[in-house]
Amino acid sequence: MRVKLGLVLLCVILITACSSANPTKDMGELYSLALDAYMPIDEGLNEGMQYIAIDMSNFKDVAVADKKQILTNFEKYNVKVMEATYEQLREDGLYDHQTMVLTGVLLRVEKTEISTNKMVVEGSKFRAADEATGTKVIVGYKNGKWQVSKEEGIWKS
Repeated sequence: MRVKLGLVLLCVILITACSSANPTKDMGELYSLALDAYMPIDEGLNEGMQYIAIDMSNFKDVAVADKKQILTNFEKYNVKVMEATYEQLREDGLYDHQTMVLTGVLLRVEKTEISTNKMVVEGSKFRAADEATGTKVIVGYKNGKWQVSKEEGIWKS
């Protein structure tokens, strides 16, 4: 009888622990939400864009599947979407050498802070040295799902 009671108690403890566990962090979803929030900030940078490039070199805890999920998310803008750095874009000829402007938009992440229920991403949306906006996006876990709770431009060139 004691063994059965002990097993029942153990099961109750495990079920309770699992139900109050931290929210799952799907990094592809989290970065997609954060980067998507960059797009309406300084919408003038989006005009005439031929592509969206995402520099993922500073992303935290991102697997290959997460990267694919992020890139697929941006296909909704109906332009070419790629993972690339500024240097790669210039080498690939996706930069107008006369105007010194990218022919698309480059989204970058400089800093990411992740906690149990929140992710803060600071980065930039870039076209040229004088056409860029620094961004800060907060993605929070609320009402059972991840969602952007704040997005703002923090500097402009």
